[in-house]
Amino acid sequence: MHKRHVCPQCWEPSPLVESAWKGKLVHLAGLDVIGPTAGSLARFVQDRELELWGSKRIVAEASEEEIASGELSVAHPSFRIVSTASKSLPLKDWLTEEHCNMFFAIPSQPMSHAEESAILVSTGCSRDVVDLLQTFAEKYRKSISEDNVQKNRRLGTRSLVRIARRLAMFPDDRDELHGILGRTLLAEFLPAAERMNLEGLLEECDIGKKSPVYHAPPTVEGNKLLFPGATGSGKEMPTTEIPIFDTSKDQEGVASLVPYMDHFYDNSLQTGMMRDLAIDLELLGEHLVLLGNQGVGKNKIVDRLCQLLRRPREYIQLHRDTTVSQLMFTTTLENGVIRYTDSPLLRAITYGRVIIIDEADKAPEHVVAIFKSLAGQSELTLSDGRRVCAVAEREGDIAVHPEFRLVLLANRPGYPFLGNHFMQVLGENFSVHSVSNPDQLSERKLLQQLAPELDEDLVLRLVGAFHDLRAGYDAGTLTYPYSLRELINLVRHMRAYPNDSLGDALRNVFDFDVFKPETIEKLGQILEHHGLKVPQLGLEAAREAAKKKIQDLQWEPKQTDLSGPKEGKHDNKQHQGGNTWAGGTGGRDTAGLGGRGGYKRLYKGGDIKQVSDALKADVPDHIREKAREMAKQELQRRLEELEMSASEAKGYGDLLKATQAHMLSLHDLLENLAAKEEERIWMKRQTDGELDDTRLTEGLTGEATVYKRRGMEKPELGRPQIKPKRIRFIFDLSASMYRFQYDGRLQRSMETAVMLMETFDRLSRKDKYVWDMCGHSGDDAVIPLVTADKPPKELRDRWKVVEKMYMIPQYAFAGDYTVEAIQKGVEEVGKVDADNWIVIAITDANFGRYQIKPEDVARAMRRNPKVHCALIAIGEGADAPWVTQSLPGKGYRVRNTGDIPTVLRSILSTMMEYR
Repeated sequence: MHKRHVCPQCWEPSPLVESAWKGKLVHLAGLDVIGPTAGSLARFVQDRELELWGSKRIVAEASEEEIASGELSVAHPSFRIVSTASKSLPLKDWLTEEHCNMFFAIPSQPMSHAEESAILVSTGCSRDVVDLLQTFAEKYRKSISEDNVQKNRRLGTRSLVRIARRLAMFPDDRDELHGILGRTLLAEFLPAAERMNLEGLLEECDIGKKSPVYHAPPTVEGNKLLFPGATGSGKEMPTTEIPIFDTSKDQEGVASLVPYMDHFYDNSLQTGMMRDLAIDLELLGEHLVLLGNQGVGKNKIVDRLCQLLRRPREYIQLHRDTTVSQLMFTTTLENGVIRYTDSPLLRAITYGRVIIIDEADKAPEHVVAIFKSLAGQSELTLSDGRRVCAVAEREGDIAVHPEFRLVLLANRPGYPFLGNHFMQVLGENFSVHSVSNPDQLSERKLLQQLAPELDEDLVLRLVGAFHDLRAGYDAGTLTYPYSLRELINLVRHMRAYPNDSLGDALRNVFDFDVFKPETIEKLGQILEHHGLKVPQLGLEAAREAAKKKIQDLQWEPKQTDLSGPKEGKHDNKQHQGGNTWAGGTGGRDTAGLGGRGGYKRLYKGGDIKQVSDALKADVPDHIREKAREMAKQELQRRLEELEMSASEAKGYGDLLKATQAHMLSLHDLLENLAAKEEERIWMKRQTDGELDDTRLTEGLTGEATVYKRRGMEKPELGRPQIKPKRIRFIFDLSASMYRFQYDGRLQRSMETAVMLMETFDRLSRKDKYVWDMCGHSGDDAVIPLVTADKPPKELRDRWKVVEKMYMIPQYAFAGDYTVEAIQKGVEEVGKVDADNWIVIAITDANFGRYQIKPEDVARAMRRNPKVHCALIAIGEGADAPWVTQSLPGKGYRVRNTGDIPTVLRSILSTMMEYR
């Protein structure tokens, strides 16, 4: 409504109030971003009345005398407000009754096919390419469900126009349409299941991948940057010419702000990406977003391009506490007066420079939202009263320089970097590029330039190993995407310290996972597969490296005679040597650690004393056999206590081992999701803490609440507190699961069930998730496997669930209750007071045989709009093409049953972030 002005210190009207007095049309963009704050406009919009500063008011009617007094004013009769916002979705339902009474709602209508086609053809793009683009766009838009439209790229008209302009300017890039669409939709960062659906749509439209090509390094000739035509595609490609920046336009910036890199290791993949970036920046005039994992070279690529183009560039790094005012100004307090110094962003706007916004995913969404307005409309309102606009209309306006470009750098959305999904805030105002690690050939050439003295065979093995590590991350078996940065640091270490072993060098990369034995085991397997002999990784290797081996210590017990294996007495005290007490170390006969002649290991804490290997080997055969027999009997007794046989324990272990990597990935995701919900924020308007630079003016007037401190965010007024997430998993236990188990469908289903049970049991915050598991067969729609109030805590309980899943299909009659099972699941899950409701069903139903129609399944899944549903069709069900067509974003066809755990984990990870 109003803001404080510093020189002189007084209040001044906001653009909204000024527009009301002058009778202008106001566009309020992003009404959904400010949440309940929009309610403060209710009285102004409905009654045309508003309280201002200093007892001033805007009223609906006033006499000339009242207006002349200066206390009252009247809004101009022509004053109107047009507000725009994103769609209101369940649990993101910003649109309340209060908003409905304030505005007359007009839903936006999409363009017709003919209108959109006319716009695309007007760019100069050929008609056949336009038809192909529209065909794919229409199929893709239909495939996006209402649940994930906020997370997926919509592929609107603006994006199609950008692609059409690119292909009109470079018609030879028609063969790259698969890659152009893939990066526009961020296909690389989609969950596995959604990526498979996208590839299917591209195949349907006959948009195929092209074979890899080689991009030669760019050269500068005169006032042009030349990218030689790509080779290896089977046809000759022309050279791309990009004009060099005119240094006379910004001599100061060219002198001090053009990046300088004394070395850049050219490679084919990054050269091709620089060509795409240069086309967007210089020829099409687009603003850019570069998304990629940490360490793939986003900053390096942009800096190298700016260096080649001689483009001055500014730099800002965002963080979780970045505010809008910090993006605009550097605020200082001098002699009791607040001074504002223009930020790098304003300097870039004024002088036409490239501004790099790093870590854009870390800033709050309302901060990133200013880039949408700046890139889309070239408009921005500053806190000191000035405006940024395309054309300066009044004194103090800052006109956006035609050479100004925004480049946003960010990590991939979601786990493991836990950034905000800021792309939905930016819309389609930016040209998006996904930055990936170089291919193996490019990576080899890069490393050979970096360390030419390294053995070529070793470089080849390292590149292959890291390629498999990244493939493991994509498949979900590893939890961190090992990037080019880690590989370069490894090679630099080996180059700087040639006497260090390969294991010592690799530990610099892998020591972050020393407390994850399963991950270390997977890493070891990949390294061994590529012939990289590393004797030890993980926690033991880290401990060994940290030790200073001053002298060798050996434990020599006083007595070494053996009488026979036994349990020993228990007193919970520390013992070394002897053959009386259980739980000691370095003893003989008794249960303990580091000794000899015992039949089992038992550790009760304390320092471990280890007898020599010679004494361990010097155990008579009859005592060794007796110990082995006692161990076997003890294990059998313990398994009987668990109501499990040795073969059952082995069977469960095999199921667990098959999905252990997926389990670890899912566990990390759920743990980090719970942690993110409890993330602390800056609590403003505090009487103690750190000085809040956004309230310096209030501090000058004597206000006490000018501090901020970290704390847990309180829920908004009227909003419910965070509740657990309610999840139901539905497994197919029909007769066909047993009859056709030659493809492993029943085995994979049991492995998936074990993965889920083990994952939820290992969570530190089990109260965050309320889950259960049911089955359906030809006899019943709901067969309880795991109940929400009693999840299986013991190993024997989880084994009983698996046994039940295996036995029921043996005795079930033919039939299918897939639809009824989903319907029941949606009804029961929807009854629970939660903050997210999820139902995931697996079926191998032959839909045609049982006369199951698409509308029947869709009706059951959409029975309750707040419940997110997914259907995984396997076996005969995977052969029904309507699963993905009639259930966009909800139906998945999995022909390879080995992908069931991967797909289910992918679906669950996607749905978990809906709130």
